[in-house]
Amino acid sequence: MFELLSFCWKSINNRGRYLVFMALSLVKELLKVALPLVTGWIINLLVSGGDFSTVIFWCVMVGLLSVLSAFLGYVVTLLYTKTQFDSSFALQSNAIARVQHFWQGYYGKDFDPGYLSKRVNNDSEVISMFFLLSGSQVLSHALTTVVVIALVAIINLPLAFVCLLLTFAVGLAYVLSRREVFERGMEYKEKAANFFSVILHEFSDVEFIRRYVLFDRFATLLSDSYSAVRDAVYRVNRVGAIVGMQTEIAKDVLQIAVIFVGAYQIMMGAMRVGYLATVASYFAMLSASAEYFTQFGSEYQDCRSSFERLRQLSDTPLEQNGDIEISDKVYVISCNDLSFTYPGNDIPTISGANIRFEGCGLYGLLGRNGCGKSTLLKLIAGEWCGHYEGTICFDDQELGTLDHYGLRRTSVGFTEQEPTVIEDSLWNNLTLLCEEQPEREEVLSLCDQLRLTALIGKAPQGLDTIVDGTNVSLSGGEKQKVAIIRMLLKNPPVMLMDEPSSALDADSVNSLVELLGQLKRDHLIIMVSHDERLINACDELVRL
Repeated sequence: MFELLSFCWKSINNRGRYLVFMALSLVKELLKVALPLVTGWIINLLVSGGDFSTVIFWCVMVGLLSVLSAFLGYVVTLLYTKTQFDSSFALQSNAIARVQHFWQGYYGKDFDPGYLSKRVNNDSEVISMFFLLSGSQVLSHALTTVVVIALVAIINLPLAFVCLLLTFAVGLAYVLSRREVFERGMEYKEKAANFFSVILHEFSDVEFIRRYVLFDRFATLLSDSYSAVRDAVYRVNRVGAIVGMQTEIAKDVLQIAVIFVGAYQIMMGAMRVGYLATVASYFAMLSASAEYFTQFGSEYQDCRSSFERLRQLSDTPLEQNGDIEISDKVYVISCNDLSFTYPGNDIPTISGANIRFEGCGLYGLLGRNGCGKSTLLKLIAGEWCGHYEGTICFDDQELGTLDHYGLRRTSVGFTEQEPTVIEDSLWNNLTLLCEEQPEREEVLSLCDQLRLTALIGKAPQGLDTIVDGTNVSLSGGEKQKVAIIRMLLKNPPVMLMDEPSSALDADSVNSLVELLGQLKRDHLIIMVSHDERLINACDELVRL
């Protein structure tokens, strides 16, 4: 419990607001407890023939206390809304940032962003809501229980004993069910996250489904996933229904006991009539608190399961990273006895490679499919630090000792064979890697050199047109040009290019060859390509 509370406390950015929220919640609860006592006292005053003006005064006071309680409820709701949203966002953003720094092998074939998105979102919501809402309500209901039983004891001890029996009965029902509630909740969350992932793929893969007429296959996957989550929900609700039934039975039986014991105490002259109404109201409060604590028990186990799932992400190892930053200029990149095997494979992709890229120039990587050309570029970029054998050195500094985030941010550029285009303006896609915004003329000049001006001309708002990774207006070749220009605007000393011409037309390839001829004078460029025109433009060829 302490570990969970500590975890939640760290997600509260504005702790002053949180403490005000808790304090006002308790004040509101105290007002609610005071109202039945004042009401019972007014009834006793009327029965005993008290002064009518005094009765009127206290009635007005009850009304004012009720209005104050309602206003506090309004303020508490607003404070809760802001605090809960901020807390949930803090938990989500922390989890996302951690996932983004996992070791590279985590993002393999089993990586499911839809499942992970649902998992992080739901678990963060559950934890933040539990900590804020349940935290304040636990204190409020605990305060209500203690104060009410104390007041009832002052009014009449036998009735206080009956009230205590209610709290014991509810506590026993929770203790007997807590383990099953946790296990069923854990099972449901896994099934729900998988179901959300299947739904996401039903939409994200719709073009693939339509092209190959896979409606029935994907409908079966959706149906199977739904059946699993439905069964999990049934098991969760079944446990909750059993606990709720036990609580309801205990409450009804003890309510009859309150009426019987209260009537007997009045008959014996041990209690005044007005206080029977007070005790009845207090028993109703205790019943509400008992029902809440039953619900709280389930919510706590639900929160525990969410906490365990987020902690699983926290326990997943982060990728290794050094702390040395290299200078802007890189003179030599050398690979010595380099071997690398992808996780889950038995056969190395690269085995015992010895390669040296020295000085400025254009190097071409050649070899059969699957020999590790693209993998070598990723290794040089630091994407698999700590998972290869041998050494990769930038000048005399081994890659494992370097800050490879800083390396890719400032010194190494990469263009993929299948580039990513984010949902944003064309301008922001082109300048995505720039630390400072370039001049518009520079961007347009590069677009003109790589024959991207036709796209800009036909786009509704030119460079301000919104595009995304699936936009039909962007062909594969246009995406490649965006990626190349993006790297050129960043202008790193080392440029890694993976099949940069695979989707380009002949004229665009000629333009790229001319551009590389200019860049290689003061850049170290390593390129994978099967295009004869690009291969012929290389200063040196390296065969894997």
